[in-house]
Amino acid sequence: SVSVQALGGRVPNVPELVTQEIRIPADMVGCIIGKAGSRITEIRRLSGSRISIAKASESEAGERLFTITGTRENNEKALYLLYGQLEAERDRRLIQQQQQRQLQVAAAAAAAVASSAPGGNGDMGSIVSGHESLMEEH
Repeated sequence: SVSVQALGGRVPNVPELVTQEIRIPADMVGCIIGKAGSRITEIRRLSGSRISIAKASESEAGERLFTITGTRENNEKALYLLYGQLEAERDRRLIQQQQQRQLQVAAAAAAAVASSAPGGNGDMGSIVSGHESLMEEH
């Protein structure tokens, strides 16, 4: 029989496990974990890798350490899924920020229109009464 040493320390047909660590911004960890752990469970299932997440108290400020253990292929899949989730969340947050800015601009424009209307103090009632007084004149 062939010894394990003759094979370079590897057991035949047993995939080599690799451990990788990545740091994820603390404010993004929730989007990876998902409600009741649903997203991280799915990433683990799809990738076949073991993924552990350091507790916030064990992590450096602002980041959480993720440890991924599996075959190279499984870890690549896990990383792809993790980074995909981060990218989707980043895009979602950017869209949300843009929508909030648009609402602020619209509110500011509405306030400017209200304050420049007859009666001029920004009170919607004065706009209505301003229009009523114009109607009475004609």
